[in-house]
Amino acid sequence: MCVSPTFAQGEKPECEKGRKGKDRTARMEQIIKELELNETQAAEFRAINQKYGEQLRSERTEMQKQNQAHREKAKTINESRKEEIKNILSNEQYDKLEKMQRKNHNAHKGQKGEKPHYKHKHHEKS
Repeated sequence: MCVSPTFAQGEKPECEKGRKGKDRTARMEQIIKELELNETQAAEFRAINQKYGEQLRSERTEMQKQNQAHREKAKTINESRKEEIKNILSNEQYDKLEKMQRKNHNAHKGQKGEKPHYKHKHHEKS
C-alpha cells in the first residue's frame, strides 16, 4: 500500500497503477471515512498500513524465491528419479511410461485451481 498526496479524480499514484483488483488507496480512504477517523488517526492508520504492507510485500517476494528454489530442487530430484527408472526399463516400457505420465498430466492440467469435491463424513462423539 502506498501513501500518496491527493490526485486528480481518476488518477492513481504510480505505485497503484496497473494493479489488478481493488484500488487499495481508495479502499483505505473509504475505511478512514467510514470509521470517521480524525486527521491524526487517519495519518497513523495510513502509516501503519504502509509499514505492514511493505513487510508483507517483502515476505511475499521471499516466499516466491523460496518456492522457485523448491521447484528447482524438485526438478533435479525428478530428473534423477527418471534416469534411474529409465535404466531399469526397456525402451518400449519407458516410452509407454512417458505416454501414461503425459496422459495423466494432461488430465489433471485442466483441473488446476478447482477444489476437489469430497464428501465429508460427520463423526459423532460417543
